[in-house]
Amino acid sequence: MTIDDSTIDIHLTKLVDWLVDRRHCSKDWNEQSVAIRAKVRQALLDMLEHDEIKRLLGSSYLDYFCCLKIVETLKETEKESKNMFGMYSS
Repeated sequence: MTIDDSTIDIHLTKLVDWLVDRRHCSKDWNEQSVAIRAKVRQALLDMLEHDEIKRLLGSSYLDYFCCLKIVETLKETEKESKNMFGMYSS
């Protein structure tokens, strides 16, 4: 199998239709993303005051890898704040 055999050629304008047809995302993905963005904004307001987190949140775009770094930073700074089930309380 070569790379040419495994690639999928999809026009950008048809990408959303392709993802919905193959059930990778739902038809109301746009409305769900608005709700997710609202939750992210609320979580950012409650975020811990830490220099690394401030630097990561200060960037113009918050992506997956930035969120991973924030979670790792919170794991280090919030070690002592676990509840009795072993979950972080913050």
